[in-house]
This record gives sequence, C-alpha cells and structure tokens, in this order.
Amino acid sequence: GPLLRTLYCHAASINGMALTSDDRLVVLALSDNTLKVWDLVRGEQLFELRGHKGGVTAVALTSDDRRAVSASCDGTLKLWDLVHGELLQEMSGHDGTVTAVAISSDDQQAVSASSDKTLKVWDLGCCEQLLELRGHKEEICAVVLTSDDLRAVSASDDGTLKVWDLVRGVLLHDLQGHELGIKAVTLSSDDRYAVSIGHGVTLKVWDLVRGELQYFLHSDMGFNMVTLSADDQWVVAAGIDGTLKVWRLAHGDLLHDLRCFEVGVSLVTLSSDNQLAVVASLEGTLKVLDLVQGELMLELRGHGVLVNGVGLTSDNRWMISVADNTLKVWDLARGELQYNLWGHKDRVTVVTMSSDERRAGSGSYDGTLKVGDLVHFKLLHDLNGHDGIITKITLTSDNRIAVSASSDNSLKVWDLTRGVLLHHLRGHDDFINAFALTSDDRRAVTISRDGTLKVWDLVSGVRLFDLCGHEGEVNAVALSSDDRRAVSVAGDCTLKVWDLEHGELLHDLRSHDQYTNAVAMTSDGLLAISDADDGTLKVWDLEHGELLRVLRGHKDEITGVALTSDDRRVVSVSRDSTLKVWDLVCGELLYTLQGHAKWIHAVFLTSNDRIAISVPEDNTLKVWDLVCGELRFDMPGHKGDVNNLVLSLDNRLAVTTADDRTLKVWDLEEGILQTEYYADADLNPVAVSKKGEVIVAGDDLGSVHFLRTMA
Repeated sequence: GPLLRTLYCHAASINGMALTSDDRLVVLALSDNTLKVWDLVRGEQLFELRGHKGGVTAVALTSDDRRAVSASCDGTLKLWDLVHGELLQEMSGHDGTVTAVAISSDDQQAVSASSDKTLKVWDLGCCEQLLELRGHKEEICAVVLTSDDLRAVSASDDGTLKVWDLVRGVLLHDLQGHELGIKAVTLSSDDRYAVSIGHGVTLKVWDLVRGELQYFLHSDMGFNMVTLSADDQWVVAAGIDGTLKVWRLAHGDLLHDLRCFEVGVSLVTLSSDNQLAVVASLEGTLKVLDLVQGELMLELRGHGVLVNGVGLTSDNRWMISVADNTLKVWDLARGELQYNLWGHKDRVTVVTMSSDERRAGSGSYDGTLKVGDLVHFKLLHDLNGHDGIITKITLTSDNRIAVSASSDNSLKVWDLTRGVLLHHLRGHDDFINAFALTSDDRRAVTISRDGTLKVWDLVSGVRLFDLCGHEGEVNAVALSSDDRRAVSVAGDCTLKVWDLEHGELLHDLRSHDQYTNAVAMTSDGLLAISDADDGTLKVWDLEHGELLRVLRGHKDEITGVALTSDDRRVVSVSRDSTLKVWDLVCGELLYTLQGHAKWIHAVFLTSNDRIAISVPEDNTLKVWDLVCGELRFDMPGHKGDVNNLVLSLDNRLAVTTADDRTLKVWDLEEGILQTEYYADADLNPVAVSKKGEVIVAGDDLGSVHFLRTMA
C-alpha cells in the first residue's frame, strides 16, 4: 500500500504494525524483541513493551483498541494492556516462530499460526489454549477468520489452504493446488470464497462451502494484486505483465483479458457500482476501463511518475489521482483534467475553510500549512516554519489571519494576504493540546501538557499572562462570550476559572474524583458543565465558584457532552451506550435515548437544537429528535470507524468520514444518504460550507480533496 507517513527510525526492522481505530496510536512489532506504541498526533513514543525473547513478528489489536496480542520468534504470544503499557498474560505452546495472529470480532479468542506447522486457538479471557490444529506440512504464513468467527482459513508454504471449524476443532477442507508456497489469502464478504495468491504464476479461487477449487487464473509472470468487487461478483487481478483480468467469482468464467500497459500494472481501483476500473502504470499513466464491455474508455496523462492513489465519486463523474505530492481532479465525462489541488508530503491532520468559502487551509504531519483558492483551484501559499505536526488551524473572522498550533510546542500567526509569518509564539514546555481565540480575534488562549494556560496578544505577538496552578495536563478550555473569563479542566481533577483581563485565578474547583474529560460553558459565562470517567456531570456557578448540582444516571464513563444554543439543555453520551437529555435549569433528566448496541463516543447537535446525532463504536450513527425524545432514523453504511462528523450551518446536511476510505453526505430532512465519495486513503479532517455545497477533506496520503455536492 502507499506510504502514509514516516515518523522516526528504529535500529531494528519493523516486522508488523497495527493502527488503533481512531488513528491516534500505532503499535509496531520489531525484530529487537520489543513492541513500541507511538502517539501519532504528538509524534511521541508512549510505551516500549518488553518481554519477548525473540523478534516480534506480528501484532493484532482488540476491537476497543485497549489490548494487543503480539506474536514472536520465541514461540509465544503476549497480551498487552495498551492503556497502561503493561503485560497482562503470556500464551506459550508453539515450538517455533509464531508467524501470524488473528483476533475474533468479539475479542474473546485469538488464533495463531506458526512455523511449527500448527494453529492454536486461545481464550483471551484466561489466556489458555483451547485448541491445537494440525495438518500443514510446512510453515503457516497467514490465517484469516470468517466474519462469524466460526471458521479459520490458513495458508502455508506447503502450497495448501486449510479450512478449520473453530467450534469443534476439526479440519473441514484441505485445499491443494498451489505448486509453490502461498503468500496471501483473502475472503469474500459472505465468507463463501477464498482467493489465494501463490509465489508462482497462479491465482486460485476456492469454494469454502464445498471445499473445492472453483477455478484458477494463470499469468506467465504472476500477479501484483487482486481485488474483489463490492458485491463479490467479480475478481479483478493486475498482472506483472501489464494485463488486467476480470472474471466472475461464482462461475469462474473469464470475462475480460485486457492489455493495459507494456509495463506492469501498479494499481487498480473499482468504482462503487462495479462498472469502471482505473488502472495505473509504473510510469504514471492512468486508464479508465469499462468492465461491462471490456473496453478502454480513457487514457489520462499528466503525472509522469508512479501514481499511488486513485478515488472515484459515486456517480463516476470525477476521478482524483495522487502522485508526487500532487492531486489531480479529472472530469471523466469529458476525459480531461479539471483542476489540480495541493498536496502535502504526509498525512493531512486539519483542514479549515474561510467564512466567505473562497479559500481553504490545510495542515499536515509534514509541518506545513497550505492555503488554496477554491474559486480557481490553485495553491496560494505554502507556509513553512513549524518543526512538528500541525494540530490545529483557526482563521480570524475577516479571513486575513491564520493561527496554527504544532507539536513543536508553539503557535504561529500568519498573514494570509501576503503569505508571510507575523509572529512565532513560544513559551510552552510541552505539546499544545488546543487553543481558543477571543471573539475580537486579538487574543489566543493556549492549553498544554505542561499544565499551564497562556494568553497571547496576536497583534503584537506578546505573551500577556502565564496561568499556572494545574498539577496535570490541561485537557480543555472554554471562553465566556464577553472574553472576560476562561474555564479549564485538567488531569488533576480540578476545574479552574480565570480572569483573562488581569491574568488571575478566580476559583479553584475540585471537579470530580476521577479524570475530567471536557468542559462546556453557557454563552453568558455564568455556568460550566464538566464530565468525568465516574459517569457524572457537574454544573458549576462560575460567578460564585460553587457547585450547583450533580447530574447522575449514566452507568459508565461519559464520553461526550453538548449544550443546546439556548443553554437550557445538555446532552451527554456514555460508554453505557445511552444518550441522556438533561434540563440544565432544574437539573432533571428529560429523556434517556436507547438503541445503540455499543458505546457512544461523540454527539453533535444541529444549530436549531432539534436534532442530535450520536456516533457509536458500531459505526451506525443515529439521528434523534430532541423535541419528543425519539429516534428519527439510522445512518448506516460505513465499514470502518467513523472519525469525523460535520454539520452544515443550515442543518440540512451531515458529512461523515471513516476508516473505510469513504466520505458520506447525509440529508437530515429526508433521512437518506445523498452521495458518497471513495478515496484511496482514509479521510479525516473535513470542512463544510454553510449550505453544504462545498466540502474540503484531507487524507492520510497528504492530499486535500475538494468536492461539490447537490445541496
């Protein structure tokens, strides 16, 4: 796959890696017998996990990202706590290198493969061996589980695949036919078929129900990659010889054998309706093929270098290609380049749009800030100067100034008219977690891991106040509408109220007995609401520094809070899988909204306070009517964790991105999916125009996507 980012170098080689679902952490399996856990946002190593006596060969994460299972050359697996960086249990029993590990979808079991020719099934609750599966004659190199976790398919250097019943521990099918070892295996979404690629020149499709070879495909030079259509109807294979072969998965009849390039096909992407295939050559040429007719539709030249990513809109009208840090947008109806957008050298972390919707800004892991013209589709400014990841960008209300924060512990103030740096604001001793601008855009308040808040004059570039007193990392800050007060919460379980005019502490409030996650302030600056891991909300009188009331009802950690615009209601979501709507005036619970099967990690309100959208772990968002306290409709469809949701200001549209490389636009009035966009990398930061006609999104390859909707 394409390179996402380069953060650091290790003396040891990296044998495997796993990303958490929110893309914040990466766990690396290293040949020096260790695992390393890195925070990708801060660019810091969190833990070095030691315990293996041989190189770590593979790692897999549980669905909640709280635990990891590692495999090693020492013949053991280890279960790790990723929250505290501690070893939980060791699983031993293999007589050779553990080459692969897979975890069941319910996180109850793990299946390991080994050079000792066996598979083992483990209970992750007690870390005891449940089953040992024998039958392979050589090293097992890969194992995959069916979606129901009832079967495992293993691939081996002995040239066979074996299908195992994980309930009874018996061999169901012994699939033989590869003359050389198998290097990869993938399953269809309905678990009926397996597709395997060998080190030789054949690709084989197996019927897992009957345990038979369905058919095989031969190439004189072998295959670079293979993909299945979204509906599992077609298999599309890209050959080293420059051909693209398409055949029906169920019946094995070859539909098309298309000569695409004289050199090898480096990439193939299918449209969501399975009508089109886009292939890229090693020299940068793109071709669009009609998969139904088996004909060449377009040949697109312009990159001149290796293309490492392609995305298609759901209506097949537009195509976006990424190469050499540039992004090109193609009009497939006319077969010509529509416009170029800008690109970064690494993952895009933040995007923003000017209030007049004429410009967009993006920040990246590469430390640069780029500003583009959305009218003429060109790059205006490439702003360099940060020595770390850009974590936030905010534009002033007149769109003339941008303020950026970075993992280099500093803020920078930029003149967007001239594209020059005005001020470099230094003073924090650690990572800046967030910042807020006063309503007149003249001051910024920063919060940091160093336990301090700092107030800056953005006109002169002078630090006005150091607000000290927290004994732990400052997690959140909120400003009153008159900019006279700020409220901060920190890891020391305190809430502090600050006078921004004089730089003084007004009140020091003991917020909760457990970790405080966030704080919200009413628009008049008189009340603050804090949440915590103990499942409670607390309402504070900021004028007198007193606790007014405690809102109890959640049975687990509160993960998100939102205030209605009239400051009369607050909506909380929790790991107990419920939403609760509270009357802030009298402190009564109005509604408990149930329906999610898994915990909820965020909630969003429309500006008219009529609708709440909850984002759960199971990726099916729900839209709730806050007037009557009822579910309006579900928003299903994402196949990966939803990582962002942005609402248009007119409350008509919601835009979501997820770890499935898609962006979806939802009509909140009709309760339907309006459109979706497919990219070649996960999309995360998103900015949306007031009415939702313009969307700007950044992806993990460093590209910035510009989309127009039918709003």
